[in-house]
Amino acid sequence: EVLKTATGRSALGVILAVDMRDSSRRALRIGAEDTYITMHTFLPTMAHLIERGGGKVVGLRGDGLFAAFGLTDITDANQPDEAEVTSKGAGEAVNCGKSMIEAVEEAINPVLVEDNIEGGISIGVGCAVGNIVITRIGWETASELTVYGDPVNQACKELSSRTNRNGVRVTKGLSDIFPTSKGGRIS
Repeated sequence: EVLKTATGRSALGVILAVDMRDSSRRALRIGAEDTYITMHTFLPTMAHLIERGGGKVVGLRGDGLFAAFGLTDITDANQPDEAEVTSKGAGEAVNCGKSMIEAVEEAINPVLVEDNIEGGISIGVGCAVGNIVITRIGWETASELTVYGDPVNQACKELSSRTNRNGVRVTKGLSDIFPTSKGGRIS
């Protein structure tokens, strides 16, 4: 469903945030053209993996993006159980995060190096679950889809930013789903 500007939908879901590490320093080192090529290699690949993994891209942010997995309309009386949504969405989000790391290490970095652009990109991925609002925000011809709520802040600020290099972190509630999790970090 396409949202019109200034409208929103409440939902329960798992938010995945992916953020490129040290992208500002890298951009200063490599310049605008190589940064442009890097971002046009990196972000579409991440978006493709999200869609392939069962998620929906709900926001682009410079050197990263947000996605939602296991979305359910919280006003729908026929929605699945919260634990079912959390488990399914968490599995999809974490698997997607692992695929993102693999893509950076095995595809994006080698392609950049092959084109004489600095490789060595690393990412942080954070996943959190809860109630969110998906909205289209903007003015007249400049608008974008975005998402608000505690899971967004947790995934972006508390989790993906605490993951230094090529790792996936999840909130405590999600880490209980993954027995291999150590302190919220998925191996």
